[in-house]
Amino acid sequence: METLYAHLRALLKGEERFIIAGDYNVIPREVDCVDPRVWANDALYQPETRAAYRALINLGLADAYMQADGAAHKYTFWDYQAGTGKKITASASITCCFHRRRRRSARSR
Repeated sequence: METLYAHLRALLKGEERFIIAGDYNVIPREVDCVDPRVWANDALYQPETRAAYRALINLGLADAYMQADGAAHKYTFWDYQAGTGKKITASASITCCFHRRRRRSARSR
């Protein structure tokens, strides 16, 4: 995550808009999973993982899914356990598409 963070800081120095998408393996908020207790010991839900996600947001980026919807208990990931392919044992939002927030022009302030 440190390498991604450094790369994004460099991109933000320019004026070009950009989108960076991927599976960031993070459950940012409690409401982004059915039951946080299921994920308590998983790397997806650890304080360090969630802090790394917040660091990307704090750069001035926005999670496109959260901006488009952001409602609690809507998911982009389903964990199918035991090879059943049907039973959903846990779910979480972990796929993110970050984009540069639009800067307001002096005229729109």
